Amino acid sequence: MRLFVLGSGVLEPALRRGASAYALEVGEELLLLEMGPGSLRSALACGLDPRRAMHVFLSHFHPDHTAELVPFLFACNCSEAWRPVDSLHFHGPSGLGRFLDALETPFRWLRPRGWKRQIHEEVGSWFQGRGWRARAFPVRHGSDPAIAWRFESAGRVLCYSGDTAECEGLVEAARGADLLLCECTRDGTSPPLEGHLGPDEIGHLATLAGVARVVLTHLAPASEEADLPGQVQQSYSGPVERAEDGMALDLSGALACGGLSLRATEG
Repeated sequence: MRLFVLGSGVLEPALRRGASAYALEVGEELLLLEMGPGSLRSALACGLDPRRAMHVFLSHFHPDHTAELVPFLFACNCSEAWRPVDSLHFHGPSGLGRFLDALETPFRWLRPRGWKRQIHEEVGSWFQGRGWRARAFPVRHGSDPAIAWRFESAGRVLCYSGDTAECEGLVEAARGADLLLCECTRDGTSPPLEGHLGPDEIGHLATLAGVARVVLTHLAPASEEADLPGQVQQSYSGPVERAEDGMALDLSGALACGGLSLRATEG
């Protein structure tokens, strides 16, 4: 299982970071996780072909996590080279089907033509893929439905927090994870922000859930100069690093000192 960071930023446009977007290579399959604006171009820059993706996973419906669905679906309909061979599977919180249908009001060109759209609004049950499985856990992100994702493959576990406050659902999603890809929207000196995490909460969560490694994402321009990993490590003893656009993390299964060896590469 290999994780690619396509966008590690927030809703504020910034040169250093695109909005939330990631991709997972699991065996021969490519999974898209969040589709913030610009994520397709970022995938191509990482050497990935988004046309391979049969599954799209969303944590919630805010535009900084979903806006790239519009050009993606438009390309699937209007470009022969991008048209899916069969079905595209969309996974997300309650209301996903209504959300995708609603996109067709301003953009009538997004309704599938020549391919099928499969909707999975899953909370509490596993979706079984080829050599992997995924499960959604409800989390707290204001009044909107939101979920964290847990992916398992070949004995390895990746948890992606989505946007969330500290909550039991996130602890369960991250339980024993080899890698927790966790939003860190504010630094430790900022006041609390509803529906989001800061370093103190992330450290507590990572310790409680017993995760092996933390990668911080959903990073705001205002916190670029802050020592976010150091702040997390005030309450968590494991390794912590910032996500960077273009980063690839290989959950290779290689063992080092009884734990998971994660190799980070630029690409």
